[in-house]
Amino acid sequence: MAKKKKFTLHSALPIQELHAVLTSERYLLTNEGIENPGNSRVVDAEQSVRDDGTVTARVHMASQVKAAGAAEQPVAEAAGGDEVGVENNGEPAASQPNEMHVEQTTTVSPIEEDRKGLNFRFATIMPLPGRMGTVFTDMDVRPDDAGTGSDVDVEMRVDTSIPIIGPKLAKHLLGNSEESVGKGLRRAERLVTFPTDETGPNQS
Repeated sequence: MAKKKKFTLHSALPIQELHAVLTSERYLLTNEGIENPGNSRVVDAEQSVRDDGTVTARVHMASQVKAAGAAEQPVAEAAGGDEVGVENNGEPAASQPNEMHVEQTTTVSPIEEDRKGLNFRFATIMPLPGRMGTVFTDMDVRPDDAGTGSDVDVEMRVDTSIPIIGPKLAKHLLGNSEESVGKGLRRAERLVTFPTDETGPNQS
């Protein structure tokens, strides 16, 4: 079964500036600017640029499991789910037996122009732990009416085949989707405000 939700958010960043930060290694491959880093870290990450200018990134994240058996929510801010902090401490996954692992793939198109004006697409795919399903997030970004910021049309879809638990999980993720996608956009604004991590933009 699949459940989805559509909504529109706004960023104060103009489209060119928002695209620049959303395609940066800082945004895609590090934890700089994330509001609640928690107990998560990047195990492995890579980024590439296709011939047509499309940026792709793959991030393997690990989240420490709580004593009760629950894990910190391992969904990336950029994906539109509950945020995960990423901390690259250089330790291999094998040395962390009490961790939950997830992998997220991000694709960002170059800025293009159609009859409606400038736009670009930001999309993520993230399989949920334990083969519970997959979260798809698609964001269509365009300049706002004033031309000073950006409007972001979002569609988040949760596919899961697990009975009983699956619908509850989808409802939870979709219920938090506007806030968590908003956190990702606010993170982009912080990375522009703080060009380096010297000011400590991570929030606890």
